[in-house]
Amino acid sequence: MNTRLLRLVIFYAIALAGSFAFRFNPPDWFTQLTLPYGLTMVKHLGEGIGPIIGMLVMVYFFRCKFNTSFLGSNSMRSILYVSIPLAGIILVGIENEEELNRHYYGGIAALVSLAYVVFEEAGWRGYLLPEMKHFKLNPWLRSAFIGLLWYVWHLNFTQGAFADHIIFLGVLIFASWGLEKIMDETKSIFMVAGFHFLGSLLGYNQIMQDGFSSTHRIGLFVICLVSGIYLVSTWNKKQFNPSEN
Repeated sequence: MNTRLLRLVIFYAIALAGSFAFRFNPPDWFTQLTLPYGLTMVKHLGEGIGPIIGMLVMVYFFRCKFNTSFLGSNSMRSILYVSIPLAGIILVGIENEEELNRHYYGGIAALVSLAYVVFEEAGWRGYLLPEMKHFKLNPWLRSAFIGLLWYVWHLNFTQGAFADHIIFLGVLIFASWGLEKIMDETKSIFMVAGFHFLGSLLGYNQIMQDGFSSTHRIGLFVICLVSGIYLVSTWNKKQFNPSEN
């Protein structure tokens, strides 16, 4: 078997194994686990741990090297972008059944949600995308392939109507195309994770839906989208320096 193809199979097997263990067929101890101080939600990171473990295996065991990293080619912008939703959610806060301070709980929810999308994107765009580029596929065909793998990884076939699955698959294919453009420009896993988080705000994250009002979610979505577009569109532009004139 071709070495690259073998790596793809191993990566995806690891990603699927994590999803199966914590999402599709979670053990009783996992579903019953509760933690104090609003930390029970941290266990949901297990659902997204497969892709980042797969990426780490590729990097440290197979010695794969790519021109992408967590902070990309501009660490300050990458940190700034993921800080925007974090600050916004802490500022507004999230009401919760545990009756914890809503700003504290919002901070925990935001950190967990952001960590989750970073875990995913470390695999999909940090490893899988650059690996797939070696196969010289048409960009849309590559996006369709990555989107399909991403869709299957969720292992939610028994939930929702058939039309919902077709829409979800379409969203993931389009997202794969858009996130590839962002990764090409920034080389930053944090940046693509920040854009991925926009989907969490629109409804793919139960934590955000339960305690964060639709008005606040839409408002933060617009702020994150506009700021993200600005940061990416000016990513490689030389900053104005008056001393040079």
